Amino acid sequence: MIRKIVFLIICLIPCFLEITYAQFYNGHQMDFGKKRVQYNDFFWSYIKGDKYDIYFNQEGEAIARFTDQFVYNEIVRIEKMLNYELKDKLILVVFNKYSDFKQSNIGLITGKTEYNTGGVTKINRNKISLFFQGNHLEYEKQIKETIAEAIITEMLLGSSLSENMSSSALLNLPDWFVKGLGSYLAEEWSMDIENKVKDGILCGSYLQLNHLADDDAKIAGHSFWKYLNDYYGGTIIPDLLFIT
Repeated sequence: MIRKIVFLIICLIPCFLEITYAQFYNGHQMDFGKKRVQYNDFFWSYIKGDKYDIYFNQEGEAIARFTDQFVYNEIVRIEKMLNYELKDKLILVVFNKYSDFKQSNIGLITGKTEYNTGGVTKINRNKISLFFQGNHLEYEKQIKETIAEAIITEMLLGSSLSENMSSSALLNLPDWFVKGLGSYLAEEWSMDIENKVKDGILCGSYLQLNHLADDDAKIAGHSFWKYLNDYYGGTIIPDLLFIT
């Protein structure tokens, strides 16, 4: 009898997981027992595109329209650079300001209370959360980086839920790999990036590359992928991603 129960549970697990990932409440993917405090009620509308849907709340139509004009060309540009076409439609959830974004439950999968203030995860599979802070150039950079990371994630982990979950169990890539490549695809080399790389090298910060986090990992990874592209040519990056 115990064996039959265990077998039944194992058979039902994929069904439960599929239902969990399908939940979509107020534009947020929710994980049971892990919620951020929401001080405002959000009433969502959306703009439908061929490769993406954009969700926005009240008073957010203007920035959503701006996002709509920018996103499609950016997706096509990164697809061309990576020699890959998205299989899953991207879902972009646009917040009017950072304080609204901090109330989002998108990507809240850690269960750690120190993260419950928000602002930690922007990407969860094909769902991307964006926030506008009054600077269109910074907002464009945010869009570029998150779209690049979403496409990279699909290339590495697969598009379907079953592929994504099985690959996630086997593949645990450091921040410099994914976030660094996202930064490289989003932003051209500049004196600001070069100065940060020089500082990191002179201070010995990059001796343990896999231990880097946040901006250090992103900048070190950016320079790594730039070197590979400059030295080996434009096909090296998609080739390495497919091998990975």
